[in-house]
Amino acid sequence: MAEDRKHYVLKAETGHFRVVVGSANLIANTAIIALESLSAPAEASVITPALPIMPQEPKSSDSMMHWRTTDGAHDASKDPNAIVISRHFKLVFISVLAITTLAGLAQIIMAGIWGTPTGLQQEVFSAMGFAWKVGFGAIVGLLGGKLT
Repeated sequence: MAEDRKHYVLKAETGHFRVVVGSANLIANTAIIALESLSAPAEASVITPALPIMPQEPKSSDSMMHWRTTDGAHDASKDPNAIVISRHFKLVFISVLAITTLAGLAQIIMAGIWGTPTGLQQEVFSAMGFAWKVGFGAIVGLLGGKLT
């Protein structure tokens, strides 16, 4: 396991995964999936279920945090409650997000440039409006499908 203060990279039999602790909240897990897709698109990720809060023991001043770095570590991707995010999912999510953003921005820019649009310009404007609305629906569908 490699430690970067917030995440682990787990070497498991099925490959390398970036392991992130999830939340019990559905909205928070949705945000975690979106942020993981944008922050580490080249690595597969596993969002583990939220751990129950345990009372902490008082720590002595000379205690240090030790990380276990064995290759035989627990494979979090095999947990039935874990959310596995593949690199392919991240690529699709980023592509849909980019197309949606570009279509929305194009519609806003066209609205500012064209005071009284011609018939063809109105069709292009409507197509951009359709594209960002469908893209938003696809984003909601991707995130919702990944959570269930």
